[in-house]
Amino acid sequence: MTPLRTVIAAVGAALLLGAWSPTPEAVTAAQSGKVWLDVRSDPNSSAQLGRAVVDIDAPPAVVWKLMTDCAAIRRIMPSNRGCKVVSRKGNSEVVEQIINTPIMPDLHTVFRQDFEPGKRILITRVDGDLKIINGEWRLQALPGGGSRVSQEMRMQPAFPAPGMMVRTFLRNELSVGLANLRAEAEAAAKT
Repeated sequence: MTPLRTVIAAVGAALLLGAWSPTPEAVTAAQSGKVWLDVRSDPNSSAQLGRAVVDIDAPPAVVWKLMTDCAAIRRIMPSNRGCKVVSRKGNSEVVEQIINTPIMPDLHTVFRQDFEPGKRILITRVDGDLKIINGEWRLQALPGGGSRVSQEMRMQPAFPAPGMMVRTFLRNELSVGLANLRAEAEAAAKT
């Protein structure tokens, strides 16, 4: 992809995402040690939309390292059966993944991750079995040395799949994935 097309795609994805910020309800849940979760049909597209927030008792540098490590993502995300960085250039990389789900066939997906180091990962579809896969992870430093991770993901398979099935997958992926991220980051921070 040419540099101009890369910038246009990243800007378009950012506009589509609308720079979502956690609601007061989400922040309260995250502060109480829960993974806050909201999964629904996306009112702005044919995709399903998942949003989640978790507070982690670990420094942002520890959390960021896990968020950007393909090997760690394979452990953290429940469905990830294969993760490979295909190319890397500056603050961007193309990643290929195999996603195993109990409710849909295995999915092959290729997406680009654009990094705002230590703060944000913007995810944009490149190729694969998903017609729509875009989203972002945000990392925020909290007073006292902890971190808040918020995630927003839009997803639609390239094949017919009931929205309820896709929402069930997103609900599990986001809630278990963020809980696993918290557990790994907090364990790593203690070593």
